[in-house]
Amino acid sequence: MIPYFKEFQYLQKNPLASFTEIASALGITDKTAKAHYNILVSEGYIGKKVGNRVGLESVQARICVDSIGLKTYSIFVESNKLSNIEFLEKLADFHNFTSYRNRVIGSRQGLFLQFNIPQSAYRYLEDLLTELNNLNIIDNFVILPSLDYHHSNFPDFTFYDNNKGEWVWQIENGQINLGSWFKHFLTMSFENNYNPHKCKNVMDKLTEIDLQLLRQLTKDAREFSKIELAKKYSVSPATITRRMKFLNDNVIKEYRLGYRRSKVQFVDLIMFRAYCSEEVKFKLYKLLRDSPVPFDSGFVLLGDGFLWRLNLPPVYTSAFSNLLWGVCDKLEYYHLDHIHSMLYWFYHKNFDIDTKSWKAGKEEVFDLPIEWIEKNITQIL
Repeated sequence: MIPYFKEFQYLQKNPLASFTEIASALGITDKTAKAHYNILVSEGYIGKKVGNRVGLESVQARICVDSIGLKTYSIFVESNKLSNIEFLEKLADFHNFTSYRNRVIGSRQGLFLQFNIPQSAYRYLEDLLTELNNLNIIDNFVILPSLDYHHSNFPDFTFYDNNKGEWVWQIENGQINLGSWFKHFLTMSFENNYNPHKCKNVMDKLTEIDLQLLRQLTKDAREFSKIELAKKYSVSPATITRRMKFLNDNVIKEYRLGYRRSKVQFVDLIMFRAYCSEEVKFKLYKLLRDSPVPFDSGFVLLGDGFLWRLNLPPVYTSAFSNLLWGVCDKLEYYHLDHIHSMLYWFYHKNFDIDTKSWKAGKEEVFDLPIEWIEKNITQIL
């Protein structure tokens, strides 16, 4: 059972709420709201523990990469050798533009990677992957043909029974039945004229303080107050307030509460790579946009199908698998490894503030990683 569940629920929907705001919403005092929050942190429900420090990464900002001239490239690299995957994880840690990595386990083994880079640097990233293949560090790779349509949502604990410690969404007579949710897919008309949400490019308006703030906000947006940030960066609190408003209006698409899933209920981190018709993928996109599932979910349309990442309680995995199997031409299922996943913070040093451009040429995206490989490849020989 999650302690102080109402406050946990409120923070899930309002992760940056002050203790005064929490207190007002829940009918408690500021002091009580803060005490309850500290217990949620100290007992490991919110944030994570590193060494003796608790509550790290309690709230993280998610960036609309379009707004700063970047594009997300999703890649699956395959290798049957665990030592090679461990080596690739270190390479991903070294590479300046890695945004996410996670091991893929099951009948196919490998690494799922995401890079946020300018489109002009794509060829260098592709060259790097080709060289990894030539060096037999990976068996093959696939750069997924992503479109600009995507939808993500965080968990909605309205559908969580805290007394039982389990999710109760779409449960009928003790069994999972996705039919009432999926009937909207079956009856909706087919449209593919949705305009993908794209943020206005504000690269030319970025300041040095913006870059520092983006680094901090993607690390932990609750770690410091505005006054503490002003002292940290040697600027006035008014400057922090003004630049935060700019970033929230133009660059940051959402803030997410970091909670430990294993403390709530054990979940599978899975990914479906589906091949399907235009009609199926756009109708699924509309369904998730209009009637989102209450689980942590990320859905991306691809040229020939879609990619759907889900954090699901195991009892729901089978239901979603069979549902998608029934409407897709081909369905690939990947089990991702919670323990070895890594979501990287924004790396502010990638941006040249003087030229208002990314340091993403051949040297940064290809040459330096190759030098690192040559220096460290003896680890897997």
